[in-house]
Amino acid sequence: MVSVTSARPSGGREEVPAKMTSSILPPRSDLALCSPMTQASASTTLDLPEPFGPTTAVMPGSNLRVVAEAKDLNPRSVRVLRYMSPPVRRACVRPAPSPCHRAALAWEDYRSSPASACSAPMVPCMDAERGGGEAPAAPRDGEGRFRRRAFLVGGGLGVLGLGGAALVAGPGGVRSAYTRVVCGSTPEPPPGGTAGRRQGTLEGRRVIVAMPRAARDTVPVVVMLPEPPGDARAPYDLYAVDRYLAASPGGFAIASVDGWPSADIVGALLPHLEAGGLDVRRIGLLGWAAGGAEALRLAAQLGSGVVRAVAATSPDVTAARAPLRELVDIPVWLGCGERDDRAPQTETMLKGLKALGATTEGGISSGCQDTAYRRRVLPEQLAFFARHL
Repeated sequence: MVSVTSARPSGGREEVPAKMTSSILPPRSDLALCSPMTQASASTTLDLPEPFGPTTAVMPGSNLRVVAEAKDLNPRSVRVLRYMSPPVRRACVRPAPSPCHRAALAWEDYRSSPASACSAPMVPCMDAERGGGEAPAAPRDGEGRFRRRAFLVGGGLGVLGLGGAALVAGPGGVRSAYTRVVCGSTPEPPPGGTAGRRQGTLEGRRVIVAMPRAARDTVPVVVMLPEPPGDARAPYDLYAVDRYLAASPGGFAIASVDGWPSADIVGALLPHLEAGGLDVRRIGLLGWAAGGAEALRLAAQLGSGVVRAVAATSPDVTAARAPLRELVDIPVWLGCGERDDRAPQTETMLKGLKALGATTEGGISSGCQDTAYRRRVLPEQLAFFARHL
């Protein structure tokens, strides 16, 4: 079936076969009639009535092109009109300007073109529109770049300053400064002098005893077990135990021994201290890290008849292996810095002792496993021993 869409004659020419097109040039085109764009084509696949057949959208506009060239082999097809719609230009409606907007756009002509007026930013103006405050000054050219540049320069100078300080201080200085920030600074020992010291020898080991002030009668003793290898001077040189003891109200002595991990605390040290005039029938045990674990073990071994109180700072023992049930009748102080790896297990032991009904003190506080933390909690521990000895 052949569908012809032309509505006008072709100027007396005979009909031509479908889909055969050509163009005629003047002067022959002057004799051809004008008609809408037509085409005679055979439909072999689809034959639909209008308006479902092939259509071409026509958009009215201002551009008009007139063509009056009839096709040579198909004179019925003459292109006459084709409308081209120009791009639509949206109108821009500018709201009534406020005093704030005029101030912010003072550098720009307010009566500019509508396009530039629409693209101008709306700058907030504090309370100027409500009658208070002042309108901000118009931004000056290059001000944003200057601020960014000043920020970058200031940041670079800060980094250079930190780098210079690190070079001057060295790796040790940087590490020390970081430790002070994270773990806290080491407190100064209390003023007022130190407690009296006694020093002796036991099986080739030094035994150092710090005595309380104005000690008249036989006083109980607290055996200190520092970290291995267990230097007897460590409690005094690192932690200033004698100065803290002199400032505390407790009437007890503090004793330490070289190499305590291999020393016989029960069979040798306690008789040695008793021979020096100390009361070993009521003692206290204080240890740090591995020394804290040993203090708990000795307290469980000797029982509440001898050990009146035990304190362990960051004990190097898990709650599953700690003798918690044997410590129920002995007051226990357990403490650890929150940044210490042993803080979770220390907290678990505290909860377990409380669940068993034991008398517990201490807890998890700020700090690390270092000299600063042990000095900070030392006054609390000495007060704990003073109450129970």
